[in-house]
Amino acid sequence: MKRVVMGAALGLLVFVVVLVSPMVAGATPNNLNPANGASLAANAQVFTWGDNATQGPVDHWWMEISTSPQVDYYPWGYFSGGLVFTLRATTASANLNALGRALAPGTYYWHVGGYYGPFGSLGTAWSNVQSFTIRSATATAPKIAVNPTSFSLDVEYNDPTWQSANLAISNSGGGTLYFAIPTFDVMWLGAASGTSTGIVYTLPIAVRPFSDASATAPLPPGTYTTNITVQDNGSSPPATNSPRLVPVTMKVWATDNTAPTGTSVKIAGGKSATRKAAVTLSMTATDSGSKMGEMRFANVAGQWSSWVPYASTRAWTLAAGDGTKTVYAQFRDNVGNESGVVFDTIIVDKTKPTTKAPYSARVRRGRTATLRYRVMDAAPNGGTAKATIRIKTLRGKTVKTIRASYKPVNTTQRVSFRCRLAKGAYKFYVYAVDRAGNSQSRVGWNRLRVR
Repeated sequence: MKRVVMGAALGLLVFVVVLVSPMVAGATPNNLNPANGASLAANAQVFTWGDNATQGPVDHWWMEISTSPQVDYYPWGYFSGGLVFTLRATTASANLNALGRALAPGTYYWHVGGYYGPFGSLGTAWSNVQSFTIRSATATAPKIAVNPTSFSLDVEYNDPTWQSANLAISNSGGGTLYFAIPTFDVMWLGAASGTSTGIVYTLPIAVRPFSDASATAPLPPGTYTTNITVQDNGSSPPATNSPRLVPVTMKVWATDNTAPTGTSVKIAGGKSATRKAAVTLSMTATDSGSKMGEMRFANVAGQWSSWVPYASTRAWTLAAGDGTKTVYAQFRDNVGNESGVVFDTIIVDKTKPTTKAPYSARVRRGRTATLRYRVMDAAPNGGTAKATIRIKTLRGKTVKTIRASYKPVNTTQRVSFRCRLAKGAYKFYVYAVDRAGNSQSRVGWNRLRVR
């Protein structure tokens, strides 16, 4: 009697197991749509799948959607993995919008399985779990942004090397941008095609001067243009500026094997000293072949800046601190021939000079008066300074101004003039500006007596 009871209990256990997990036989549903990682508009939540079973017709399907990859369902009411939707369907499709069960924007996971046989006691295997994202139908429309907005690339005739650059594609509007880059049909332009939903997507592009893929038909020197197209690929709502065209220009130059010549760089117009680290560089360079292309600079030999388009002037910041500074420059033409390195030096001097008038002076009216002065300027300095001497009455009125040219600093200098001042007592004051442009911090003075 005891054995009969145990056998009945075992049969009940088997029956429960069959109810809980029938999907262990038969083939897995296939062709799930949307595909894994797909993006759905809020008003287009449609799901379909294929019956890959070999056991006979499926009586009904069971579909589960969760906020987690764990989407298990148990008949007695326990759920795991954030289950948000279940559906028993007799056809291999489900339209959540039509059912009034549309999901809120977000990322979800789903799978599906089929039941068949007596009382639905048999089933297919569960499909793989796939993710999808619901986009908001009320989101601000995205806008396609590109950087740079156009390309101009220079190549040499019959050069088989691909000259490359990068195009960054991003969204400067709202919502989520879904874009596509169609296949190119211009043989001299090479670029990856495809789709992306990234915040910033970098597309490598390249050009070479041939009209065929095998690089056997070189294009003659000239200018060639086309566009890279970036177009909306199902954004919801659609991008406001689709398609976005990015012009690409390829300039084919005649064969050029000669580097630029006549190259030079000057700091601050060739001055010997400056009191500012921010300076203007002046350049010269010529190229008779493919013409001037780019230039680069360095404060330390070998530590180059990026190449930039050639120009006759460029703003530059010298290395920090006072003292002698060097700027190196190099140039290349439009097909990449590089010049030798040239350089220039300048003294950075931020120290203000001081002035002295070490001797008083006496002169008879109508005779030549000589005034002595000294400009004191600590190193580093430009070596010279120019002085302005103002003669004033004892009440402070300026009666004569004398301007001296640049003369060596830290030595006594003199200026002379025919004295036509009225007889009496005066003072003369010495002002100065050193070669770097610093004005004096202290003004020297002394007395002048006219008899």
